[in-house]
Amino acid sequence: MTFRVQKSVRFHHCDPAGIVFYPQYFVMFHELLEDWFTDGLGIRYSELIGNQRRGIPTVKMDVDFIQASKLGDLLTFSLVVVKVGGSSIALRLSAEKDGAPCVRIEQVIVLCDLDSLKPVRVDNVLRKKMLGFSLPG
Repeated sequence: MTFRVQKSVRFHHCDPAGIVFYPQYFVMFHELLEDWFTDGLGIRYSELIGNQRRGIPTVKMDVDFIQASKLGDLLTFSLVVVKVGGSSIALRLSAEKDGAPCVRIEQVIVLCDLDSLKPVRVDNVLRKKMLGFSLPG
């Protein structure tokens, strides 16, 4: 199953040319991760960070910018889980406009303790929830 959310390109995302300034994509993709935890996995992101003291820093990211996005565009952001390791989660993320790809990302995040900054094992309950967003096969 794929997790999807729609987001509008707003003025604050854009450079003077009226297209998304590339670092803003990373902000929008992080919002996608927060939405996935809250709405897809049933774990409020604020609870994960605040009370559980768990974070998901990025340890690897490969990005392809395919097509510019413009002010006012409605983008569909998608997330698919590629693999869940001991503490790492490999993700495939994308943003599309009308079915045409704008950005594709291969990203690896690591579940970590925010106090020690050490990796934390993904427990079986969370692993099962995450793998519900992997592609069959």
